[in-house]
Amino acid sequence: MRSSRVLTTAIVVLVSLFGVACPTVQGIPGEFLANFSFVVSPADGGFEPCTNAGYINLLPDSSYNLTVTFSGELDGSVEFMTFKGSSRDASFDGQYVTSANNVPRVFTRIVLTPLPDGGSEASEVSGVLGLTEQFTVALLSSSQTADAGGVCDPANIPSGSPPGMTSTGFDAVLACGQLTDTIEGDGGWPSCAMMFDVAGSRL
Repeated sequence: MRSSRVLTTAIVVLVSLFGVACPTVQGIPGEFLANFSFVVSPADGGFEPCTNAGYINLLPDSSYNLTVTFSGELDGSVEFMTFKGSSRDASFDGQYVTSANNVPRVFTRIVLTPLPDGGSEASEVSGVLGLTEQFTVALLSSSQTADAGGVCDPANIPSGSPPGMTSTGFDAVLACGQLTDTIEGDGGWPSCAMMFDVAGSRL
């Protein structure tokens, strides 16, 4: 698609992690560990790299809520995350849950074509590129949550026993981290990353 209109403001196109997932599954894989309610918010300046690269279209430019189920092994190993009825693989190092996914998506960006008079013409160009979604959150146990005063900061994990299985189940109370969506450039299409802050608590 091409257009001769000149656009002075570019809006990044973004399909977030939580809008796409693996094929729908029945129930959840593995053993249930915990349900979390997350708030996903655009990070401060998190879209500038893609805006500067000329990507345009609608983006989720405000915070939104998401419920995630973590599951895996009864020893507290998180191996899956399920949201919106779909599941994907995850890994857990005892403090951080990480999950990555790559999906094809249609993106649109502005391309400037030089004109003989020295000016330029702006055109919209669309194409299919890969979108790599990287989700990383720290899970805080009840003792870590108490040490942190009920506030989760992924860059400053408090002391205390990390999450694990207890007599009452999986001891994870708070979660915080980041979602990074990277447009995988190809040919004349530039690569860029978009950042979201993620914060949640156990339901």
